[in-house]
Amino acid sequence: MESKIKVDVSLELLPSLAGFNVKAIVFDSWYVNSRTLRGNTVGELKSNARVVEGGRSVPVGEFPQGEYLVEYLGTPIKLLVVDDYKGYGRGYSSSTDLHDTPEDVTTTWGDRWDIGALIRGPKSLG
Repeated sequence: MESKIKVDVSLELLPSLAGFNVKAIVFDSWYVNSRTLRGNTVGELKSNARVVEGGRSVPVGEFPQGEYLVEYLGTPIKLLVVDDYKGYGRGYSSSTDLHDTPEDVTTTWGDRWDIGALIRGPKSLG
């Protein structure tokens, strides 16, 4: 229930960002769903998330490292599979902006990752 509340709050706040120069909205794998896949959304998918490629439903964990144009939950996305993301193993990043380069997706996702790590550090100290 807590994650649903966080998603609902996030979605309610998105319209208030309209006056700012926002390049992308970023969600991690717990929050990427059909409601959060909007224009200019960058996210992370779990390895068992199924995408449609060439009419087949395939878990993203089966893709080799690379860049793919696929469909996730009815939305076209650019999927970026990286074998070793910052020493944490395989990463499955996505963008609803099909014109994003792999560098755009990696940078946008990396910024979110770095902010999350910054927040987790002090929280772990109590």
